[in-house]
Amino acid sequence: MASGIYLIRNTVNGHCYVGSSVDIEHRWEQHHSSLKNGSHKNRYLQAAWNLYGEGNFSFEVDGLCPPSELRAIEQRLLDMGAGEYNLSRDATAPWRGVKRSPETCAKIGLAQIGRKQSRETVEKRIAKVSGQKRTPEQLERLRKAAVDKQPGKLCLERAHYTTRNIATKIEMVTTDGCTTTFPSMSAAVEAGFHSTSIRRSAKTSEPYKEARWTIKTAHITEAQAHGREVGIQTLLAANKARCTAIEAVAFDGTVTKFGSMNEVMRTGCNNTRVVRAINENRRYRGKTWRYAPPLSGGAKR
Repeated sequence: MASGIYLIRNTVNGHCYVGSSVDIEHRWEQHHSSLKNGSHKNRYLQAAWNLYGEGNFSFEVDGLCPPSELRAIEQRLLDMGAGEYNLSRDATAPWRGVKRSPETCAKIGLAQIGRKQSRETVEKRIAKVSGQKRTPEQLERLRKAAVDKQPGKLCLERAHYTTRNIATKIEMVTTDGCTTTFPSMSAAVEAGFHSTSIRRSAKTSEPYKEARWTIKTAHITEAQAHGREVGIQTLLAANKARCTAIEAVAFDGTVTKFGSMNEVMRTGCNNTRVVRAINENRRYRGKTWRYAPPLSGGAKR
């Protein structure tokens, strides 16, 4: 078993393929088998093999070296212009810079559908990033992206359909048969229940809070639809305001500054009510709320 650099050379035009391996002989057997079967991954080398024939190709050992030096020497040869049949000029990442056809991309995408990562893989990925903190530059980019982000067309169409046509009622049936009806999901959340758990219970029929839940829909009037549209616009404004500086003014004139809506929410305030207080110029929790003047480089409201 020899470790080193090898060449697959076309004796007609002098073009070659540069490679490295810890077992040159075994690697040549792999190349030779794939080329004879017409299944080699390098389409340039396979096309030349098909055109010129097996008899016009030679396998050469360029030099022996330790495994730790294989990539460096191979990269040096590629940088010098050798390897006309190599798909990539990067010895460390052979597929870097290689453009795949739309058909190949479609096949790769189909192969990934339904593929699930193992528990060990997920845990390794989580452990790798656990405890890492984003730099100020990364946080600033995320903040700007969140402020400038607009809802997609499909999202707006779904919101419009839901607002115009459907109203949601939530029914809770306890084990003793007692039924409680909430006019909306928001009302159920305000009563202390979790929306995700309610939807899961309604979908799977599993009990939540020792009760079974049902989500019912019905058509609503234009007046109700207008009210819901206002609510959706308020919610969109609240989401956009998450990264906008906010000030709360108390009765005595004391001003409390918050860098974003997330900081306001950490104090126990409801972001939707804060936005309503700002838009309608009214008090919330005994304070007057307003957007702070934009900082330099920040997004303007």
